Amino acid sequence: DEQRVVIKEKNEEKVVRFNTEASDDKPLFVIDGEEKGADFDMASINPDDIESINVWKGEKAIEKYGEKAKNGVIEVTTKKK
Repeated sequence: DEQRVVIKEKNEEKVVRFNTEASDDKPLFVIDGEEKGADFDMASINPDDIESINVWKGEKAIEKYGEKAKNGVIEVTTKKK
């Protein structure tokens, strides 16, 4: 299974894809500074509400978030209303 989030920015669309198959190699999701559980559904965020997405991998992810980030981290910052 795969989730897709389409982000529109200055007349350009960017598609971010996430593998959602049940496995132990899911990334850690951090939304507005709050770590989400393994069952977090990226589709629960309206793409129009996303300000930015950062991806952390490898040692940098582990340095920032600890061993729970061994499969990477996807940080999402939403637009402030």
